[in-house]
Amino acid sequence: MSRFTTLVACSLVALAVACGSTACSADAASSGPVVAEPIVPGAGEGVGDAGNGPDTGRPGDGGRNDPSLSDAPAPAACATGTADCDGNGSCETDIATSVDHCGSCGAKCGATSVCVKAACAAPADHDAVTHFDSRMLVSDALKTYWITYSQADDAYAVHALSHDGSAVLTLATNIPKPTTFNDAALAVSDTDLFLAVYGATGVTVHRAPKTGGAFTAIVQATQPQLGGNQRGSFVVSSGYAFWTGGEGVYRAPVTGGTSQLWTKTGCAEHLTAASGMIYWSCLDGKIAYRSATSAPDLALAFPRYVGSEAYAVGATELYDLSFSGIQAQSLAVTSNVPQLRVSTTSLVSLIETDGAKLYWSASQTGAEQPVFVAPNVAGATPSVLSSAHEPWKDIAVGGSWLYVATYGGYVYRVAKP
Repeated sequence: MSRFTTLVACSLVALAVACGSTACSADAASSGPVVAEPIVPGAGEGVGDAGNGPDTGRPGDGGRNDPSLSDAPAPAACATGTADCDGNGSCETDIATSVDHCGSCGAKCGATSVCVKAACAAPADHDAVTHFDSRMLVSDALKTYWITYSQADDAYAVHALSHDGSAVLTLATNIPKPTTFNDAALAVSDTDLFLAVYGATGVTVHRAPKTGGAFTAIVQATQPQLGGNQRGSFVVSSGYAFWTGGEGVYRAPVTGGTSQLWTKTGCAEHLTAASGMIYWSCLDGKIAYRSATSAPDLALAFPRYVGSEAYAVGATELYDLSFSGIQAQSLAVTSNVPQLRVSTTSLVSLIETDGAKLYWSASQTGAEQPVFVAPNVAGATPSVLSSAHEPWKDIAVGGSWLYVATYGGYVYRVAKP
């Protein structure tokens, strides 16, 4: 099980595993704040080059192309934060966020690091669960939580990081993992953490105090496995736990008891709870919603917004994708015309909001996978907040941070602009 104790003060918090000596890259020190390297536990469990500092590059180029290269044009006079890294006389590279040119041309971050404000930074955790569509990250007013899986123990654990703290806390360990069809998803209420563990014959819901302690099974639901248009997802709202299953969305009291098929649907993923409502998306481009306390609906009569698989719910608006970018529509009415909020041609995979800003990740061809940010106003201009070598799996807003996780199981947090 991974534990982290060392915080390095930079725009992206990085913590090192406390199971051995902590090393820092000399190159990283020369290009920005010193960031601790992660120590990967167990042979073959991690990424080969976990170094957080640049591992190639030309020192001292001042953020411009190296004039010593043969047949290269004269260095471009680039604005601060940009550079001419391909030598064609333009200033095409954002050296503040590029993982291949972090701080200067050729200064490449390690395979598991991200680039933020021209400095490479290591993850806070690196065993986070990435199965199916589980929400890896959940936040409340004080902390962000996530699940890890240990091959050595063949079990799950739950960790947390305080928004104003530096050390990753291990809240629970040795939570049994099913032998087949295993998946896990985390949810949080005002007082408790909830963990849904998917097995071959159903879902077990566990509960534990947010202050730490053992998880206790409160619901054992027998149900069909997830279908082709369904993915494991789990939320808590209004005294109920909700999760996706083989016939739709299921519900059970958080105090324990019998589960029920709450909404029958052959297409459900990405559950979201907000203001007493439960939302989920579908591959048909629709976002469904119902009151968390409403009676079971087995007739497919629930209302829907026109939307997309990727979406986020704010206080008064729902944000999702259109062909032109990220659009907003009021939560108050279902017949309103969505309004384009931010134009983007990127393939958006995740959206999050804190009300004032929109955050989204993009999957794009090439080594760099960016996270964008833009003011939550019509016509806002997006900018890149960070980038990584791996695609992003989940994002969550917590305090003054944006927490992000990759498909490789790495968890980071980036200071919000």
